[in-house]
Amino acid sequence: MIGNSHIGAIKSGWDRIDEASRPVALEFFGSKSQSLQRTFVEDGVLKSDDEQIQRSLLRTGGAPEIDLRRYDMFVLVGGGVHFKALGRMLRNATLYPDATPGRRLVSQPALTEAFRRRVEALAAWDLSVMISSVTDAPIYVLPEPFFDKDVMKATHKPFMKQIHELGIGEQAAAAFDAACERTFSRFGGFVAQPRETREDHIFTASKYALAPVSMRRMMDMDLDARDDDFVHKNDEYGELMMRAFLALAGLSASK
Repeated sequence: MIGNSHIGAIKSGWDRIDEASRPVALEFFGSKSQSLQRTFVEDGVLKSDDEQIQRSLLRTGGAPEIDLRRYDMFVLVGGGVHFKALGRMLRNATLYPDATPGRRLVSQPALTEAFRRRVEALAAWDLSVMISSVTDAPIYVLPEPFFDKDVMKATHKPFMKQIHELGIGEQAAAAFDAACERTFSRFGGFVAQPRETREDHIFTASKYALAPVSMRRMMDMDLDARDDDFVHKNDEYGELMMRAFLALAGLSASK
């Protein structure tokens, strides 16, 4: 498991699954935001010259670099794969036939393709390409979760409120899932956020935002969860995402 701060909820969710029933053994490596774009592969090992990244990998995974030849499967968590990139595209366009005065019309296939190209500039894409240059092991991608609905109160993310008010959330969410699936299926698969965790298609239900677990809290659970964190999710969300991954990968875990 290689990811950004969202790996905290995923690791905490994995810990909720009874150890005796886990079908695989996992190791977790994390580094904040899109920092993993500052990595490279040398002799089959994922490395970075950035000391902060080295420290983060060491603290989360026990080593300052990752020998990609040791693993038979990879799961990338976050890596910049977030609905917000698609949402911003919709600020000046609207899905046909949802015509809105003053906004350009765009078909869902066109929007999906445009977002697919956007994804190829993200850390998850870069990591997938680097890993696949070393090994044929499957690579699965878990996206960053949809924002909590409280994001509509944030003035610096007005596009989410706009999409919600236009009533195009369902189409936009479908375009996001389709673009990610099309992009990452060549490496292994894309694990879409489970429907039961979503609210109004483009938000994460508020229950999964209670006591969120970032990567920092994963390493030190004595830290208090932030009340204004509408980005990270909790261990219950993480467990549902892990079970969705196991199902897609053809694995299983008992309750």
